[in-house]
Amino acid sequence: MRSPSGEVIFGGETMCFWDLRTLWLEPLRGPNGLDMSRLTKDIQPWQKCRSQNI
Repeated sequence: MRSPSGEVIFGGETMCFWDLRTLWLEPLRGPNGLDMSRLTKDIQPWQKCRSQNI
C-alpha cells in the first residue's frame, strides 16, 4: 500500500497515514519511501541478540 505522498507503507488497512520525519530515519529513505536493504543493514548487535532469544 502507498501513502498519499507515494511512500510505501505497511499495515495501512485502517487508511491512517503517518508522516515521520526524524534525523535517524532520513538516511534509511529511498526514492519510494523506506529502503528495505538499508533497514536490514542498519540492525544493531543488541537487536540481533534480542531477536534470536525470543
